[in-house]
Amino acid sequence: MGKNLSWAILIPLGLCMIGCRQGYLDGSSAEAPTITATERVHVSLWIQQIGKPWLTNHGELLSLKVKLTNTGTEKLESTGSNPVNLGEILVNADGSVANHDYGRNKLPKKLEAGKTTTTVLSIPTQQFRGNSINIQAVQEGVAWLDGVGSNVLTLGPFTACPVNGAMTLCDAQWQPLPSKN
Repeated sequence: MGKNLSWAILIPLGLCMIGCRQGYLDGSSAEAPTITATERVHVSLWIQQIGKPWLTNHGELLSLKVKLTNTGTEKLESTGSNPVNLGEILVNADGSVANHDYGRNKLPKKLEAGKTTTTVLSIPTQQFRGNSINIQAVQEGVAWLDGVGSNVLTLGPFTACPVNGAMTLCDAQWQPLPSKN
């Protein structure tokens, strides 16, 4: 399998991604693949918030600086057939999912195993009021990576509060988010 993650499937009870034959993935093979130690790879990304989020584009976007650490064994990148991106899930006040695919941000560059980088995420705010946003790694077409050692960064819940006679986006303590237009 080498460094190609395009044939990876998620093992629910494990903390690794395991390469498989394409026939097994599309259901045409009744037998599980034979797994060898050389086929095991671990895909994991740790997301850490740096500072407080701020509003941009006249309150239409939430910007947030994050530190990304590749805690897995494989290079991560937002290109190719199964790219790794940062996905955003909108969560209601009761904890239920309002929008599982709220948005995506690409990794800023290829991230080798064990390496760290920083980036600024931009997330549309139109559905934030009363909700929280979960940010987590997703390998497109494969799996959300929170079950395999990647963390979930939660922001919010967000509220609306008046500032100088106009409503703006505020944190859970009713403090307006700073604006950098």
